[in-house]
Amino acid sequence: EGGWNGTSMAGPAVSAVVALLIEADASLTVDELEEIIMNTATPLTDGEYPESPNMGYGYGLVNAYDAVSTLITGLGTLEGQVTKEGDDLEAPTFEHEAPVETYAGMALDLTIQVSDNISVASVELQYQDANGDDHTVEADRISGDYKAGEYAVSIPGDHIDGDSFTYQWVINDFGNNEVTSDEYVVAVEQGITVGYSEDFESAATGWTLFGENNSWERGVPTSGPGDAASGENVYATNLAGAYDSSANATLMMPPIDLPEGESYLQFNQWHELEKYDSGSAYDFGHVFISTDQEEWTQLLRVEGLTDSWESAEVDLSEYSGQRVYIGFNLTSDGSVTRDGWYIDDVALSDTSESSSASLGVVPGKGLALGIANGNGKAKGLNKGNNGKAKGLNKGNNGLGLGLINKGDKAALKDKVDPAKIVPVLPIKEKPPVEEEVINPTLLPIGAQVSVIESGRSVNTDPENGNYSLLHAAGEFTVQAEAYGFHSDQQNVTIAADETTEADFTLEEIDQYTVSGTITDEATSEMIEGATVLLVEDANITPVETDGDGNYSLTAYEGTYTLKVLASGYHGTEVEVNLDGSDATVDVALEPFYTVPGGEIGYDDGTAENARAFYDAGNGWAVKMSLPEGEESGIVTDGVFQFHGTDWPSPGGTEFAVEVWDATGPDGTPGEKIAGPVDAEATRSLDEWTVVDLREHAIQVEGDFYMVYIQTGANPN
Repeated sequence: EGGWNGTSMAGPAVSAVVALLIEADASLTVDELEEIIMNTATPLTDGEYPESPNMGYGYGLVNAYDAVSTLITGLGTLEGQVTKEGDDLEAPTFEHEAPVETYAGMALDLTIQVSDNISVASVELQYQDANGDDHTVEADRISGDYKAGEYAVSIPGDHIDGDSFTYQWVINDFGNNEVTSDEYVVAVEQGITVGYSEDFESAATGWTLFGENNSWERGVPTSGPGDAASGENVYATNLAGAYDSSANATLMMPPIDLPEGESYLQFNQWHELEKYDSGSAYDFGHVFISTDQEEWTQLLRVEGLTDSWESAEVDLSEYSGQRVYIGFNLTSDGSVTRDGWYIDDVALSDTSESSSASLGVVPGKGLALGIANGNGKAKGLNKGNNGKAKGLNKGNNGLGLGLINKGDKAALKDKVDPAKIVPVLPIKEKPPVEEEVINPTLLPIGAQVSVIESGRSVNTDPENGNYSLLHAAGEFTVQAEAYGFHSDQQNVTIAADETTEADFTLEEIDQYTVSGTITDEATSEMIEGATVLLVEDANITPVETDGDGNYSLTAYEGTYTLKVLASGYHGTEVEVNLDGSDATVDVALEPFYTVPGGEIGYDDGTAENARAFYDAGNGWAVKMSLPEGEESGIVTDGVFQFHGTDWPSPGGTEFAVEVWDATGPDGTPGEKIAGPVDAEATRSLDEWTVVDLREHAIQVEGDFYMVYIQTGANPN
């Protein structure tokens, strides 16, 4: 049926594991069964969910072997490190641009790019605070990997005062090669005051972000109002779409030193926040003020939708003569988001521009969302009193989008008390983490460690070569293997509730080179631009012959299939043995003796329907048959038609093309012949997308499949 997924697959799998557990111990309670299954699950993570358990994969993949083993033999932990011999003698490198200035009492965020040939072990920031106390703070990697990444650290505002702030970076790698940067000196300004203005056309010094699901960003808006109140740039909760659910996100101004007397905060704003015609609001914008960055007071609350950019003013006179901190805060609940809050042209003045510059609520307009009753299930959206709605109904028994009764949704959600909302405070400084110094004569490997008898395996962390595996107790054979290395085995005894260590140092496999010349079989002329590859090892990048037809490939010791492809020639394969020495392999290609072929048409280009997949990697395969009497052919182009830019929205233009033979059961796709070939879609119902495949020399024998592969996920 094409496979099972979701609860349709998880339900029976977990039920089967429960049955095995009850067979092993019929006295287990439901709570005990649940605890065993969760504790023995194989954690699953990715870039979006780096920790386990998480909201993407829960506790992970159910593990029947470990679950039952907890009752039969008990579980122990197998851990260790996989390395190779060598010295880490190369020190890490870095790039860092220090800020020119900052503000006293304001947190200072710093980033640095660090690279190393083996692994970055630690990145620390050292500085002295306003009281003369020394601090060392461990920086967090926020992007990249263990070899090349961006690291960030935040200096608490109460550590910054005086005329300047001085700091330096200390970076260490796997082999304990330490690098210390020069000292950076940042000018420290005291607070801003009346007369200050900021239009965000250039970097806004002293403006900082903190909170949960914080999407505030500066730049050119492409959603919401569509443009700035002045100039080009604004600060918005999302420049190109809706803000996040469950947000408590604050954009904070530099510290403000208010003079004695009257003071006013003035700014332009546009907002669209979740609110309904019934008056129920669930997402809010706030202007908060604080004198200590810990206790916050609401000065202004905004709700709903504005028709266009509008001016706003907040009276700050109550805080005359004090240093204050002002934050623009967005708070959202767990569902339904809008385009958000846009801020521009912020100023501090001692003169009011409004006849009623009072604190309070700016209501805006509402949005209505509800559930429509009828023969089918339907959901829809009604925007305010204008009655803009869109919908699709797929029959009496189907699911569809449709018109709704406004205000129904508000009754389904818990009412929020906006008066009790306060910003989520910035995270305080964390103590430095002590790192174990690893033997620099051994370098880490990204390897797989397997228990032969059970088939259980785990990958090492390539950053340090470490691994850890929860496994049934007993005596086993453990094997470590990695690409480019000879595998190694150890016999281990894993005891229940104990940890067994098994370290491996793998020996690199020798490398050899195969080289030669590619020529035309008929004319003996050298062929330039022929593609040469080793079929068995996709890690070895294919090469093209030069102007003299020469090529050269380096591979690990072993026997390979050398494959040669060239436009206008039959492809060929030759066995090559790289066993203890280099090899020379010359290949003569047979040219195609053909007449121009024709076009195999599946469709006339009239759009009846369109499809988009939720996940990347899915595809459509269309079967093609050669003209009558023809037994073989060369695929020169793939021709596709894509829907317009209105659906899916936003969608994309990247896709890939593959060609498969028809050797599967009943003529279904069997083996992949070529691809994936990256391509760019022309999204138009009036124009075909033609993908040139001639350089790949794709030869087909009989029926074959032209395949579209969706390379991007979540197209709308």
